[in-house]
Amino acid sequence: MKIFDILSRIPFLRSYASKFLLVAFLGTHVPLIGIVFLILFGESDKLSPLTVLLMMLVFTIVGAAATLATLHYLLEPVRLVSGSLRHFIQNGKPPELPVHYQDEVGQLIKDTQMTLKTQSRLLREQKDLMSVIAHDIRSPSLYQKSGQYSAFHQQHYPAKNRQERSCRGERSPQIPWRKTAPNGRGPPAIPEGG
Repeated sequence: MKIFDILSRIPFLRSYASKFLLVAFLGTHVPLIGIVFLILFGESDKLSPLTVLLMMLVFTIVGAAATLATLHYLLEPVRLVSGSLRHFIQNGKPPELPVHYQDEVGQLIKDTQMTLKTQSRLLREQKDLMSVIAHDIRSPSLYQKSGQYSAFHQQHYPAKNRQERSCRGERSPQIPWRKTAPNGRGPPAIPEGG
């Protein structure tokens, strides 16, 4: 990321495309610049057309190799994001990415970092929720053993409890109900004494 970092410090190279444009422009113009320097600072009277052609070929190869290497290093942030995503998938821990760049790749890095941290937090919350659910699923058996479950059951399902008691030969307590409200009109009232 060294070359990308150096190019990011140049004020007029604010976008990712401008960095590529500068590298491609310089890479394609290396042969022209090389020949100009050869003619200006070399012995131009001793240059044959074959020498100029060979020097252009050498400058073209050097320019293409330098451009290819520089473009490879310019893609380093994209490889870093890709590797970070693979690392997160394998290990579940979000990496710390450099988020100080201001171009499009910098925005991609920031968004990736934020997404991985959010995903990590959501995975932790999901794991915690699953632990609570697993605990709650096991809890009714604890209530049943301690008698709290049957007290809850008796309170909320009295008719069923009376049937269960009569099947076991037990007497269920009688709950006196009024047929109507105290004034003689309306729906049945709340049980007396309750």
